Amino acid sequence: MKSMRYRYLFAFLSFFVWAPSTLLSQTTPVEYGEVEELEIGGIEVVGVFFSDPNAIKSVAGLKVGQIIKMPGSEITKAMRNLWKLRLFDNVEITQDRRVGDIVYLSIRLSEQSRLAGWSYRGVPQSVHDDLNEILTPFLIKGQVASAANQINAKNAIRKYYIEKGFLDATVDVVVEEAGEKANAVNLVFNIDPKEK
Repeated sequence: MKSMRYRYLFAFLSFFVWAPSTLLSQTTPVEYGEVEELEIGGIEVVGVFFSDPNAIKSVAGLKVGQIIKMPGSEITKAMRNLWKLRLFDNVEITQDRRVGDIVYLSIRLSEQSRLAGWSYRGVPQSVHDDLNEILTPFLIKGQVASAANQINAKNAIRKYYIEKGFLDATVDVVVEEAGEKANAVNLVFNIDPKEK
């Protein structure tokens, strides 16, 4: 029983020794404890459609010529800064190559889809203007098509119908790719007012 406890303790502590070295994917493994000071020779931003690569580098706080420690806190801080923007589904900073004490990095991002537009199904054209007006606080073309905004829009439509006396109204949201724009989506609100 005692040896079992030591195994769990060893596994638990091993995680904290291993985790920091995996924050930066590298072509050559870095042993924990081998802290090196390296100069950033180049930074490439990959996977963005809407964001300015120079702004991404600035927000990350990384620049060419900067001396960083690897493994170290600079990469962790850069990733944290990018996550705070709430524009990305995935953030990675990888070492592409290394020449002596110079390291070349890539900031690899998966941008959240942007809103190209929205439409309604199941209700007459005559109420579309009213619905557009109530959705103005929640939906803006070009903004991130976040799940929170979709839920808020859906609830606003349902509230509109409840106030009109349709107490059992249902609203579903379908996300469709906007074929004409890269990484953009359209929201389709399927509305069933049901009976008053």
